[in-house]
Amino acid sequence: MSTSSKKVTKPQAFFMLILGIVLVVVGFLVTEDADAVILLSVGALLSVIAVVFGTKYSDIQSTIITLVKNMIMPILIIFSVGMMIGTWVLSGTVPIMVYYGIQIISPSIFYFLTCLICTVMALIMGSSWGTISTVGIAFLGMASGLGMSPVITAGAIASGALCGDKLSPMSDSPNVSAAVSKVNLFEGCIHAAKTSLPALVICLVYFLILGFSNGASGTSADTEAYDTIVEGLSSIFHLNPLLLLPPVVVIVLIIMKKPILPTFAVGIVLGAVLSMVFQSASISDVASVMMNGYGQESGVEIIDSIILRGGLASFLEIAAILIAACVFGAPLRASGVIDALLDLITTTSKSPKSMAAKVYAMCLTFFVITGGYDLTYAALGPMLPDLFDKYHLHRKNLSRILQDCTISLSPMIPWGGMGAFYAATLGVANSDFFIYAPLTWLSTVIGFIYILTGFTMTKVTDEEIAAQDAALEA
Repeated sequence: MSTSSKKVTKPQAFFMLILGIVLVVVGFLVTEDADAVILLSVGALLSVIAVVFGTKYSDIQSTIITLVKNMIMPILIIFSVGMMIGTWVLSGTVPIMVYYGIQIISPSIFYFLTCLICTVMALIMGSSWGTISTVGIAFLGMASGLGMSPVITAGAIASGALCGDKLSPMSDSPNVSAAVSKVNLFEGCIHAAKTSLPALVICLVYFLILGFSNGASGTSADTEAYDTIVEGLSSIFHLNPLLLLPPVVVIVLIIMKKPILPTFAVGIVLGAVLSMVFQSASISDVASVMMNGYGQESGVEIIDSIILRGGLASFLEIAAILIAACVFGAPLRASGVIDALLDLITTTSKSPKSMAAKVYAMCLTFFVITGGYDLTYAALGPMLPDLFDKYHLHRKNLSRILQDCTISLSPMIPWGGMGAFYAATLGVANSDFFIYAPLTWLSTVIGFIYILTGFTMTKVTDEEIAAQDAALEA
């Protein structure tokens, strides 16, 4: 008798997929602050169904372990960001960035500049995580002093960081998507720009309109808030230009492509040392903010909104969601749901447009379920280049589809590593990004329009396919 797992049939695959999505969506709508519990519960139910359909439980369990291993690094990065923010507030690094920033930037163009600067920084650093953890935190603090909306500011930060990350040859997302698509990295980045740059232009106009609307409605209360922050921060912290050293060092290390975890560790150590030197903090004070965040209330609400943040503990719930997402995705992966969907595409597509649209829908669905762009790349990417060759579509189209269906949407997926990081670090709900970070879905929509119209969907001949392979092997 065979002991191997039985893969689900197409009807069973669709049943599990649709049931999982419906239960998760309904669960999120009817409960509050129970995301991890919902994902665990639905994952358990899907595991039972998969076993009933013939999948071995040991395969599901090993898949959970594999997925959790993949989540360890994002969780450690999230924890390090919490500790880094805590030490940067205690040291006066965040306060001095806010102190200088609100005196330089005009409120009318604040959202516009926030988005543009974050785009450039992410493009240079090749990291949306690093951008948000450094200049992003500073812009959030400036928003309070300028009387700007923290939610819109978070949207501008996210939009810029995402766009720069997608187009940077130094970022992991375009590198991995190009690698699994078997296409040249720079060719993939240029092709991705055809959806990302139009989306960025629309976002910049959107933020410019919002900024001038805010500036037009400004009142003396904003001036009072500005004075309160400038005077309050300078009285609570000993401000010195040397306090800008931690973000400068972190940004330089990221540009040098040093590993992100040691880089953030350097930022934490610098923040801790400067806390003791400039703010007379004790080792106990430093350890406390690393664990629980900065908690010394000033008595002034607008200042507290700037400094009461950070700490490893503030990210514990996010870590639970990420692990629960692994439990949710494991039965779908182990039972062969994705394999069944891919087989359906290959047997029903009659044209390049039809194939590309179905691949688009499959990548989008898989990413929404798992929340991980890296998992989507790893699970689907290697299976698809030959399919694009078969329909004579250039593989750079696949590389762009993978990015448009994953990295762009990531801030809106609360159970994904990036979505959890964006929401926790910027202090907003994932759903807020839909309205205030339109780039998260604009490039996805633009990409789908390109598929339907054929615009920028580059085609290739058999000779060009052979030349591509030769160039990659050279």
